[in-house]
Amino acid sequence: MYQDNFLKFAKIFIVIISQLSFIIIPILRYYSLNSNIFDFGIDLNFFYNYKNFYDILSRFHFQPIIFIISELLLNFQHNMYPYILIMLQFLTISFFTIFLYFKYGFTIYLLSIFNPIIWGLVTTLFHLDFLFILSFLIFEFYLRKKYFFALLFIIILSLVKEIFILLLLSYYIVYKKNILTIISKYYNIIILSLAIFFLLNFIYIMFINIGNLLLFFSNTKYLESLYSLVKCFLILFLPLITLIYTRPLLIIQITLVILFYFIIGNSQLLSFNNHYLILIYVPYIYLCIYLLDNFNYHNIINIKIKTFKNLLIVYYLFINILISVSPLSRIFWSSSYSNFNFKNYIIDPNTDLIKNRITELISVDANSISSQNNIFYYKLATYKHLYSFPYGVFEFDSNNIFNYDINFKIVPSDYIIINLDKALYLGDISCQSVSCNKDFLNYYNFLINKIEKKYSVIYYNNEFKIYKKNE
Repeated sequence: MYQDNFLKFAKIFIVIISQLSFIIIPILRYYSLNSNIFDFGIDLNFFYNYKNFYDILSRFHFQPIIFIISELLLNFQHNMYPYILIMLQFLTISFFTIFLYFKYGFTIYLLSIFNPIIWGLVTTLFHLDFLFILSFLIFEFYLRKKYFFALLFIIILSLVKEIFILLLLSYYIVYKKNILTIISKYYNIIILSLAIFFLLNFIYIMFINIGNLLLFFSNTKYLESLYSLVKCFLILFLPLITLIYTRPLLIIQITLVILFYFIIGNSQLLSFNNHYLILIYVPYIYLCIYLLDNFNYHNIINIKIKTFKNLLIVYYLFINILISVSPLSRIFWSSSYSNFNFKNYIIDPNTDLIKNRITELISVDANSISSQNNIFYYKLATYKHLYSFPYGVFEFDSNNIFNYDINFKIVPSDYIIINLDKALYLGDISCQSVSCNKDFLNYYNFLINKIEKKYSVIYYNNEFKIYKKNE
């Protein structure tokens, strides 16, 4: 009796602590000036300058959902925008994980919060891809045999990003064998909806994403991306693959769907902390659910399900400690990973002073700001243009990082914000992602020396500098 009560209390305690972590970590990261321009600051910059629906068409991706979020934010003061976006992402993560706890139990809940992918999204603070977590409703509709609602939700969720429709429809085809029956029954509604959607997205899908596919075969960066994806897939799915015996087609189908999306849709250098991996987070959870529900059917290693569940939890706890950025991880407590360690959540005594200087010294008439990627305050996003240094100042090309023949933009940013005491960035490329070697540091110093020909320091405090363009 006492042991049962203790276990019940321990489970509730873990749920509460993990949920609090999902909201406290991003808020502290933002408040302590350690959030990033990419993509949190850039998204906020759009929301602050949003005027009407037509602004959405100017973005790289077609994302009608932004219209709803933009209209929502108009009801709040500017300084509340970051917290509202953080809260929207938190509520989505919380909704999904708590739903798993109540419907599928504590084991599945632990697997969902130990997964490194979710912590990569949490530390991003906000990215529209977080809405892909809601794709779990597609699986739930499918399990309840409500196939029309599953397909309808696919169309709705595709409004988050145009390329989502490729992945979502692939899921539906994989998990719904008699899809032709459904299509014939609701033919007019489905065809009209898809026709309108594909018409709006033709340019995006046909030109942008096929371009990515061509780059995949011509650029070693994309081969590294494939390698990272395979490595991530093996680590996350390895214990589950041991159960696949009688139906290996299931794992093959999910693999092909995931690879299809990343090759055609978003060939980026992936890490375990990249928010793009949220796209495999939900199917991973439902693969866990499927295999544990059918454990005896797939069990080829002849162990009890309770033992396997405990081994699975221990394995993913180990993975969390090893490669995630959660408060349990070695990265969080290591000083050698300064982008994600605990120092990023400690409010420095100078934090409020720096915020005040940004507000006081940067003119309200400024047109554009270029700030080091890991220095972001909402005031910076309220200007017309916000860039991650050296973007906005130089004709910087991330495919040719160390270009010493780099030129200033014709109209460079009015102000530059740098902090040499933090992890250095070139755009969204951190010193740590390419190793903080001598080449990186030398090039960064070269850029700093170069900007001093056209800019003057108007504020300096412990390696934090604000530069103003000379008249």
